[in-house]
Amino acid sequence: ARPLLDWSSSAFGSFDIERYGYQTSFYLVNELYEEIGPAAFAEMLVAADLDYTAYPASDPTETVFVAANWRRFFDLAERIGGSEQADDLFRSYVLREEDAALLDERSAAIEAYEAFVLRSRPYDVPINVRDALNAWAFDAALERIDEADAALSDLLALDARAAASDFDLPIDLTQEYYAGDFDRIAPTLEVYSRALDRLDEVAPLRERSLSWLETAGLGDTDINYYFDLATARINSGNPLGAIEAADQAVEQFSGLGAAGLRKIGLRAVIGAVLLALAGFAIRLGIALARRRSSPTLRLDALEGGDDESIDRVA
Repeated sequence: ARPLLDWSSSAFGSFDIERYGYQTSFYLVNELYEEIGPAAFAEMLVAADLDYTAYPASDPTETVFVAANWRRFFDLAERIGGSEQADDLFRSYVLREEDAALLDERSAAIEAYEAFVLRSRPYDVPINVRDALNAWAFDAALERIDEADAALSDLLALDARAAASDFDLPIDLTQEYYAGDFDRIAPTLEVYSRALDRLDEVAPLRERSLSWLETAGLGDTDINYYFDLATARINSGNPLGAIEAADQAVEQFSGLGAAGLRKIGLRAVIGAVLLALAGFAIRLGIALARRRSSPTLRLDALEGGDDESIDRVA
């Protein structure tokens, strides 16, 4: 039998070859139709007409621009229509021997892709992986899956850490992953990891009981301010700002004792000054009282006393 890929306009000179091509094409399409049913077949045709990707993520209407050839038809039959017979039908009626090897490469890439889809949940598979599959660039697809796997491991680990600490990772991270911007996401994930490390380090400070000296140093200061600021910053996509706020929280705690000493020392100085002033006031009062009483004593002595009394007074 002649593979349909060898059937071209040059074969139209032979009625038998031309008829074979039409009949075989109809047979193949009819077999697919009977297998997947009218609804799935219609969905496949809509995808072909509107350029929908054969490897959709969250958005089934995502478009892709590839050549409308047998590869595209094969992808749509399997990935959109759900056909399980397409491989056998194409090997039997469409492909030359050298073309059939491409289906083997595709099968290996699809197997790796579907395993990666499961690992990637809840995140969509990066678009550059799916674009490579749509283009039948299977070596590139496998390479991108490996790159995405490394980024995915870091992303899932960071996501788990953030969830355990009640933090929310910003949407920018998942968008960079989805876009396949792995060179950019790696340092970003590293910064977020450092921020979470720092927040974990300072978290015990928030629960620690303050000594009386630290309590004195705290005064009216909001002990939770920098902790809350660090949380707000990491949730808003500012991991470096979160690290800075965490460092400020540590600095605040480490300075509470010294602040307490300063406050207590100042109070002691003020108390000593007040005590000295009080002592001075008392002594001044006594002196004034004595001064006021002295003329009265002299007058009493002069009026009613004897010479000896006067001498004592004098």
